[in-house]
Amino acid sequence: MRSVVLAVLLVFSGWAAPNGQAEAAPLAEMWDTVWSLPNKTDPAELEQYLDHLATAGFSGVWISLAPFYWQGGLAAENYAGEALESFSSPNPAYLAYVDLVLDEAAERGLQIAIAPAWGTDYSGVRPGIAGHSEPALDDFFDPDDPQNGQKAYDYGFLLGQRWGGHPALYAWVMGGDYYFGDSEPSTLETWAMMSAGLAAAGANEPVTYGPGGFASSWHVFADEPWLDFVSLNHHCLSPAELQSALEGLAVYGKPVVAAEVRYEDDDPPFCDPVVLVTPQDILDDAQAVVAAGAVGYVYGHHDRWAWDPPALSTLGSPGEVLALDYLGLSDPEPEPPPASEVVLVEPNGRWHLRVEGQPDWTFWFGVPGDVPLLGDWDGNGIATPGMYRPSSGFVYLTNSIPADGSVAVADAGLTFYYGAPGDQVLVGDWDGDGKDSLGVYRNGRVFLRDTNDTGIAHMSFWFGQPGDVAHGGSASGVADGVFLYRPSTGMVFYTKDLPTGDVATVDGSFSVGPTDAMAIGDWDSDGIDTVGYHDAGVVRLKNTNTSIPPEIAYEWGEAGWSAVAGVVSAG
Repeated sequence: MRSVVLAVLLVFSGWAAPNGQAEAAPLAEMWDTVWSLPNKTDPAELEQYLDHLATAGFSGVWISLAPFYWQGGLAAENYAGEALESFSSPNPAYLAYVDLVLDEAAERGLQIAIAPAWGTDYSGVRPGIAGHSEPALDDFFDPDDPQNGQKAYDYGFLLGQRWGGHPALYAWVMGGDYYFGDSEPSTLETWAMMSAGLAAAGANEPVTYGPGGFASSWHVFADEPWLDFVSLNHHCLSPAELQSALEGLAVYGKPVVAAEVRYEDDDPPFCDPVVLVTPQDILDDAQAVVAAGAVGYVYGHHDRWAWDPPALSTLGSPGEVLALDYLGLSDPEPEPPPASEVVLVEPNGRWHLRVEGQPDWTFWFGVPGDVPLLGDWDGNGIATPGMYRPSSGFVYLTNSIPADGSVAVADAGLTFYYGAPGDQVLVGDWDGDGKDSLGVYRNGRVFLRDTNDTGIAHMSFWFGQPGDVAHGGSASGVADGVFLYRPSTGMVFYTKDLPTGDVATVDGSFSVGPTDAMAIGDWDSDGIDTVGYHDAGVVRLKNTNTSIPPEIAYEWGEAGWSAVAGVVSAG
């Protein structure tokens, strides 16, 4: 057997996360089925579909290069009006879209299995063409043609030269749903020579055979030297029958994949009884795959495998989600971000934190006249104190929460000159590196710096007007922007994203009325920063950036205290 067998066994016996990082091994890999992807999707649909596969946890998708005979066969045109035309001389413009499929899949870490010529339509006695009109263009691999072996070899060589070694290509699928058992062995030359052509061109990806839906077809080529892993096809098996069939295929000493089994929302008329396949059935099949020791499960959906019009609406279907979760392929629900807390600071430099089990954690940091700051200066997920001293223009930061009752000083290396007299200082993660840094607001212009040191601004733009009070925060849940409070009107204005030009756009505004001290934070752990404020010893928090009244209010502190906010920890 070719040396590629060692590679395929390594691929199937271990697991590499698509992004190359170590992960817990799934119970089995799971691919989707969209045989008609090359001829029925357009680039926008392709991107949306592949984005879903990557996000949901699929390993990739199995596709058919040639359209089905009933779709128009080799004359069926893709979105660009190009048809495959023939196997002897495939249309390069049609193949170019498959180039795009592979490239887009590679960008997302997805794997593609390609069926070069759907067996039931294009090989042997062609069972799949019965009852369908002959298309304008036709070609097939005829066992009675003396040149058939060379034709199959040349076709495999052409595909191998074009796509062999592509990072998204992981397997070639010979055959495809051939359901005349008596004539199936006559197609052996086609698939053996096509595989030989692939190998000669340097396409050493694993090869399998997509059988018909009956036991003799599962076994027909399973012991052939060109076949690297064994695939099973049957849309009517119960979970117990599926497990037994997969276990029976293990006798060949090759990895086994459940390649075409029950499709979600399908009710195949050839099954007895005819019943609708439910999400629970999909989960049961995935469990049977694992119980049988198979290495992979190729999921399918009734409206997706041939890319029927509702195909995109089926993404994330209940059975798909159940199977991915069971196999350990889907990402667990992310933990919500920790909620921000309001921190109050007296004019004399005494700080107050609310700590679980202790209502008032206090320490001294700064001197009277300093402006309190709170930010995650080192990117560890915890916001810690800082002070801006307008009298000298110096900033003092620390990367730890001072001990209760302590008198704290700035960390070494975190004292620096910043801004100019009269500047307001604001805090945010301006470059998305996970670390907060400072900015200044000066007469309607914002100056932001991505590092906590002395230097010129990395970005500046106009936003608001003189007299506004600026704060950093994420109104989008993605990146930090700027909030402005206008004391003259009690209005808040915000921009979700930092502008690429010289003027920021106002993405939203709302009224909060007059307030003594404002802070911006994510109070409800939804990832979006909203407004909080402190007046006359009462903290009020809003969970939406709208004019509705605050949802949360509690008594704390005294009038005249400043407010800052962030995710804090005192130990």
